[in-house]
Amino acid sequence: MVSNKAVFPYVVRRQHTDDTYMPYVLVSLQFQIYSISAHALIDSGSSVNVIPFSMGLQLGADWNKQKTDLELGGNLANVKAKGLLLTVSIGQLAPTRLAFAWAQTDQPPLIFGQMNFFQEFDVCFSRAELQFELTRRS
Repeated sequence: MVSNKAVFPYVVRRQHTDDTYMPYVLVSLQFQIYSISAHALIDSGSSVNVIPFSMGLQLGADWNKQKTDLELGGNLANVKAKGLLLTVSIGQLAPTRLAFAWAQTDQPPLIFGQMNFFQEFDVCFSRAELQFELTRRS
């Protein structure tokens, strides 16, 4: 059953010796005939969606066939990136097409950022309750 709203728990990520709760969500990514499952960090401070290099390869993407060169910022400012359009499924929410900066490194996790995850979904973080809500925009 497809829904337009879902609630997800924060996920524990070990940071050095401490446990940290982060808004990660299990997703399915599809490119052409290939699909993989992965955890994505929902990051309102990220300008763009980012996919690590090895995930793009697992999806069958060819770096040399991607025509759109992108510039990343922050700690990825010196990393080359290409545009990659993927179909993303999250829980029972309707699948959507999202644009990613395919980084030529495995340094970043899979990230959902302002462009264009937050244009397709409203996100309500409730850190005190260790959950977040995603609502698919119409």
